[in-house]
Amino acid sequence: IVFAGTVHDAQHDFSSAIDSWVATQTPTNLMINIFSLSVTQNFLDSAGFHGMDESLTNNQTIDPTFNAKVKRAKKALEQTVWPTEINTEAQALIVTLGLFSNSLAANNVTEATTLGGKVHDEQHDVSVLIDAWLSTH
Repeated sequence: IVFAGTVHDAQHDFSSAIDSWVATQTPTNLMINIFSLSVTQNFLDSAGFHGMDESLTNNQTIDPTFNAKVKRAKKALEQTVWPTEINTEAQALIVTLGLFSNSLAANNVTEATTLGGKVHDEQHDVSVLIDAWLSTH
């Protein structure tokens, strides 16, 4: 159990170090990375937006675990260097994720339900665009 706590602390330190490093990067030293884009797509596709959308629509209650997942997805998208062909849709999804996160934090079920559906749709659209872009690069 002691080791698990050490690993947990190290994971948080590592995540913080990555955030700090990313903040120092400029557009001139960031390049589109196919692996990074693939990882971002996998992260988005497995974030659970479909389940969130269904849960909010069917149950009209906010699961307290949703916001942490939404914030992580938003962070991953913000740290991804997007190809020009996908950037507009990716930036729109980032904005929608922020609004969704705010509605979840405010426990606004009506707004969260609407935005959950929008995030779900936009995530699918961005994933399809990533597939198309990756198929040509």
